[in-house]
Amino acid sequence: PRRIRGAIWESQASTTSRAANLGAPLTLLVLVGFVASALSAPPELAGRDREPPILALFPYDGPPDPSRAPDRVLLRLEDYDRLRALAEESQSQAGPGVGIGALAASHRVAWQGDRDVLVESEFELSNDARSGSAEAWDFPVEDVRDVSAALDDVAVPVLVRPGGRSASVLVTGRGRHRLRVRRTATPRRGAAGLMLSLSINPVASARVAVAGSPSGERIEVPNARGRLDARDGGLDGALGPVGRLEARWLAAPGPGAQRVADAGAVDGLILWDAEPAGDHIRARLTYHNPEGTSVLRLALDPGLVVRPVVLPGLTDVTWEGTAEHLEWVASVDPPLPCDATVSLELWRPSPPTTAPTPTSGPCPADEPARRPMPRIEPLGVERFSGAVAFRRPTDWLGRLAADAIGGEAITDEAFVKAWGNLPDGPLTLSGTARFFRAPAPAPRTGPVPDRVCVQTRVQLDVGAGRVGMDLEADLAEVSGRSYRVELEAPADLRLVKVEADGLTDWSRTSSRIQLRFDGPPLRQRAVRIQGWMAAPSDPLTIGAPGQEIAAPWPKWVGVESRPGSLTIVAPARAQLVPAPGLTLLGTAPTGPGAESGTSTRYRIDQVEAPLRLRWEPEPPRVTVQVRSQMTVQPDWAEWVAVLRYDVTGGAIDAVPLKLPTAWATEAQVRVVGDAHQLTSETREATTFWMIRPEHPIWGTRRLVVRSTPRFERGETLAFPDLAPLRIGSARESRDTFLRVVNATGRDLSIEGSPGVQATDPRAMFRTEVFAGLAGLPANTYRVRAEGWSLKVQPQYDRRTPGVDEAGPLVSLADLRFTVARDGSTQGMARYEVEPRSGPFLPIELAGGAEPLWVAVNDLPTRPWREAPGRWLVPLEEGGASHVELIWRGPPVAAPTRTERPILLPSTGPARVPTLVTVRAPEDVTIRSLGRALEPIGPDQLELARAEWSARRIVETLGGLDRGSLRDRESLVSALVRLELRLRGAERAAFWSVAGPSPARDEHARQVRARGRDMRASLTGAIETAALDEFAQAAQGELGLAHDTPCKPALEIPEPPAPVRACRLGLPRCFQGEPGGQSRSPWLAATTVNPRGFLDRDGGWAMVLTALAAPVAFAALVRRAGRSMGRRGVAISLALILAIAAVSGPWMLAAMLVMTALGLFAR
Repeated sequence: PRRIRGAIWESQASTTSRAANLGAPLTLLVLVGFVASALSAPPELAGRDREPPILALFPYDGPPDPSRAPDRVLLRLEDYDRLRALAEESQSQAGPGVGIGALAASHRVAWQGDRDVLVESEFELSNDARSGSAEAWDFPVEDVRDVSAALDDVAVPVLVRPGGRSASVLVTGRGRHRLRVRRTATPRRGAAGLMLSLSINPVASARVAVAGSPSGERIEVPNARGRLDARDGGLDGALGPVGRLEARWLAAPGPGAQRVADAGAVDGLILWDAEPAGDHIRARLTYHNPEGTSVLRLALDPGLVVRPVVLPGLTDVTWEGTAEHLEWVASVDPPLPCDATVSLELWRPSPPTTAPTPTSGPCPADEPARRPMPRIEPLGVERFSGAVAFRRPTDWLGRLAADAIGGEAITDEAFVKAWGNLPDGPLTLSGTARFFRAPAPAPRTGPVPDRVCVQTRVQLDVGAGRVGMDLEADLAEVSGRSYRVELEAPADLRLVKVEADGLTDWSRTSSRIQLRFDGPPLRQRAVRIQGWMAAPSDPLTIGAPGQEIAAPWPKWVGVESRPGSLTIVAPARAQLVPAPGLTLLGTAPTGPGAESGTSTRYRIDQVEAPLRLRWEPEPPRVTVQVRSQMTVQPDWAEWVAVLRYDVTGGAIDAVPLKLPTAWATEAQVRVVGDAHQLTSETREATTFWMIRPEHPIWGTRRLVVRSTPRFERGETLAFPDLAPLRIGSARESRDTFLRVVNATGRDLSIEGSPGVQATDPRAMFRTEVFAGLAGLPANTYRVRAEGWSLKVQPQYDRRTPGVDEAGPLVSLADLRFTVARDGSTQGMARYEVEPRSGPFLPIELAGGAEPLWVAVNDLPTRPWREAPGRWLVPLEEGGASHVELIWRGPPVAAPTRTERPILLPSTGPARVPTLVTVRAPEDVTIRSLGRALEPIGPDQLELARAEWSARRIVETLGGLDRGSLRDRESLVSALVRLELRLRGAERAAFWSVAGPSPARDEHARQVRARGRDMRASLTGAIETAALDEFAQAAQGELGLAHDTPCKPALEIPEPPAPVRACRLGLPRCFQGEPGGQSRSPWLAATTVNPRGFLDRDGGWAMVLTALAAPVAFAALVRRAGRSMGRRGVAISLALILAIAAVSGPWMLAAMLVMTALGLFAR
């Protein structure tokens, strides 16, 4: 935007009227200026002026390097997008007047003879003119001659501008071009040598190459911005964006000759500030040279950074010399006058700190290290003298001594008077001195040495496979400020927790732990480090030797160590290998009891050698849980014991047990999941077992012991005491639970010692090992002390002699089941049990059969499993009971190819009247094995059931209670069932006998006669008992008599819906009294091959009918002609299909063929 120049008014006294007169013109002038500014400013520029500045961050990584140019810059993403948008906008809006520019340049200076030099400049130009027109490239030609140019290796004319100070060449064509300009110049000779100074085009990436002179003078390029390297007797390097090319050929020093004649003297005032980050030097150099000083040359130490110098006439600043001897050179034109003062400010960063040297024992209070002052020495002068002052932080030590620089001491006030007000800062002036040559003081200065004392307490916990470490230390700062401490620790120490007061961070190397602190200074810090070290061992090794590892005792680095303590807690004997500085303080148990560990305490002074920890292997810890169950039967007992061994911290190879000899005689032991070897030794009433598994026990292992001794009725049983014995040096704990299960059906008298306590652990005996008579009463106890006893005796009451011995009395067993071809069975059994038959009905199911449903007196009941294949059904006390059982048997392997035995439920060795109804497929025949069961017809089976029902009704008539509704309803229901069974027998009598009709009629007449006799005898018994009304009520229910209006009918309750088994197949009936000691099966199933169609009754007759019928009907149809019509054809086809349905598919095909032959026959 254009600037508007405003007038300047002189300050004059103003009045109210004058201000009023000037107000309107001034306001108008301001408004016009704002409008002109707004109109002249482009909208986009005005908008960009309001945009925030772009922030650029040059990262500071690593140690400072003044010679390294910044190579990275950090920008915000939005700033980067702004710069990119501006660049793209400038490229898109660039017009044809962009012109020509230089991308790179190189200048070569070579000698031509002894007086002249040839300067050849090569430019890489870029012509961005859109029109492709010729553009002029200007370059200076002052103080040169014989100028020539070549564009893209083609000579072009050079146009010298008026005045002879610049020239130009025309560059045609867009794109890049190479321009080479050659000219000749003559260096001028000065006091120090030959000097060349030419004007050139400044290019940022310009390079220079200066050849050496024939006389071999030293070459300098004072205004070079980059590094120069010696090459082929000359210099080559980066020149940078300078507007003049300056080269100097200085005379080489030799005998009697000097590079530059020393002239004048320099008085200096140096203020040296030693800071933690580095050295800050402020120097005031006063040059005394009547002829003036055009070059300032200072010898500086490597690493010094010279801040920009503000000096009148300063033309250039360069670095010369070597990497070890740097020279800072400043050119001044015009030269500095005599007594001119130059102010310099320099900075040298502190070198990176090194880790402290590992030491042991007390840390010596050494003095701070020497800190040399950076070298600042003017070169090319006759004398350099002055004063130097040293400042340091207030919490540092050290002072500048005058004799250290070969000068004399002066007061601080004298230096301040000569310098003036010193710069502000938290520094203390600590020594001033006068020097007569370049000063090089190196006072001992630095922070107050950190002196830290530590007292360490370590506890080592020796366990299975590892050693835990708990370190507690008290760090006390005696002097200085401690920001970090280090300690040495074993490389295999695994750290778990690191805590300390004021801890900000910690790090770990292979052998050291470094703690860093921050925050307010603390005189004492508490440090706690927890970790562990692995102590590998084979847990399955029996009797392993002792172990030894390096004890994790810390070794503090650069810290004064005070006497500490080390405590070892181990389950067995543990100690440190004796070493100098190690004192045993004592050993004590860690707790009560013989199985507690030991605690060993040491005092540790100054120990140089690493400590070694040695301990005996920890004996395994064995936890035994004994669950012992005794099931008491009427004349025998079943004892099952499960021992669970949990072994940790090692392994055991044998299990010793002690148990009573009476129970050990028939006992069997099993190690779950492993084979074993049993060694037994009997000592009178006690037996000792030594069980050695095939593999050592480590972890969890179970042992199962079983025994089933018999005892006499009335004998007292002592619960077997199964006692695990101690295994060598292993630490053992035992927990024993006892359980008594009553399967006698009577009360048990249980008497226990005080060491047995009743309890109710419901989940203790729920494993498959203890699966037996579910639902039986049981008592559970827990053993609390050694030497316990538990005695059990069944209580018997005085009952009818012989009842208990004979077991339950079953008057009738009615079995109805189905047999499949594979021999599997499924059916229902009904048992009629007499009164006073005992508490249980035993049912034996052989061959893996299982009960599906059990009911007693029409009430579902849960059976109790007494043994594999034997079940007990609880009965109601007192009267008779009827038990219903639905069972299912698995397939039975056939001893022969076709015959399989049928395994049926039984109630024991007593002979029981049994009725059997078997249903099987047509190709399976059922036969009786032996004489236990005889085959009968269905009518005879129903008559047997009716006869049993009649006898049971007659037996109950004498005990009937007329006032009991239940007895009356039961009698009527029994009479109704009896009549229904008799009717069923009469219906089945006609079809149960094969043969002619007269024979069937005769058999049916006999069955009906038996039914009439049974009804007559039952009617007589009812009339004798004067229970006629109940018989009439039953006849009314059956529809044989009408209800009397004056007497209310006796209501019969609806019977409960019975559970029925699916009946498939042809029925076969059997009757008998099986039982006895023999366990052989009663029936067998045989599978026969099915009969063919021709083997059946009337098979051939059916074939002839099927063949002849179509021919006959076809002939009738042809003879009838059209008179039969479609109806006759339909009747013929229906008859054919009916016969085919009976005959089969082959007969259907044959009939169709015969029908076709009959229709087309002539």
